[in-house]
Order: sequence, then structure tokens, then C-alpha cells
Amino acid sequence: DRNNNIGCNINYDYGFRKDFDLFSESQSRVIISANSKNENKILEIGKKYNTQILKIGNTGGKDLIINKDIKLDVEKLSDAYYLYLHKIMESI
Repeated sequence: DRNNNIGCNINYDYGFRKDFDLFSESQSRVIISANSKNENKILEIGKKYNTQILKIGNTGGKDLIINKDIKLDVEKLSDAYYLYLHKIMESI
């Protein structure tokens, strides 16, 4: 939702080069956000279906933070996403 920007703080152990891990288009990864009271249920589902589940962070705040490598204002990210085409059209 354009008007409901929520940041997150992610702690991620890079397996390869940082750029590969952050921007790779490899398959079979999903990020979910859930209430912390459901954490055990989610872990049980992963175990039941032999699927690795990793808790990599928490939502909240006004920034997207990944380790000590990235800290970006979520409102600016939202503007870049939602206004990108509009800015291109204005420049033509």
C-alpha cells in the first residue's frame, strides 16, 4: 500500500558475493512477514514439508536496513517505485 510504508531490519548471512545474494533471481525463495506469535506455527509447517525456514529480521521503522550494508528510507523507495514511470514521461 502506497500510504502504509513499513521498514524492516534484516540480518542476513551472505552465502556468496553480496550482490549475488541481494539481487539474484534464483528460484525457490519466499519472504513472509507474520506476527511473532505465529513463529512456532510457521516453523512447524516448514518442518512438516521439509522446507528450511530462517528468521532474518523484523518489520517496523522507517528504513530498509540490511546488515550494516544498506540503510534506505522506505518513503523514498516507495516514491522511486510509484513515481518512476511518471518521472520518465515528464522528461520526454
